[in-house]
Amino acid sequence: MKKIYILVPVFLLLMGCSPKITEEYLSHGYWTLKDSYDSKNRGDPSCIPLQKGVEFKEDGIVYVNFFERDLEYRLDKKESRILFRDTGPDLDPKAIPDYGVDYFNYDINILGNDEMVLIGRGLLEGYNCYLERKSNKK
Repeated sequence: MKKIYILVPVFLLLMGCSPKITEEYLSHGYWTLKDSYDSKNRGDPSCIPLQKGVEFKEDGIVYVNFFERDLEYRLDKKESRILFRDTGPDLDPKAIPDYGVDYFNYDINILGNDEMVLIGRGLLEGYNCYLERKSNKK
């Protein structure tokens, strides 16, 4: 019985040590989509608009190859969520999010130092992907 009392605090400590998402984690490399992330099916990655890979540049800015330009992103570290916003040439880059069609909303799960999973939220439910970080685009 004493073993159980010892294991409970150890288990709680391990749960609190899970990796947290930060801008530092996202930067320093180029992220490519490797696979869909669905326990039932494997196939092509389906994260919109990240199909051709992304590179996080500075806080709040990400280069998206699919659009061949920068997008804004907002990271919710507490909830492990990321929101990509297409600011386009005619859109106000600092507008209040209304989660309309120009937003791409995902939950983030960190799997390792160079691996993460994005799981679609809201209108993007079912659009999930596994990403790997490379040190450069080549």
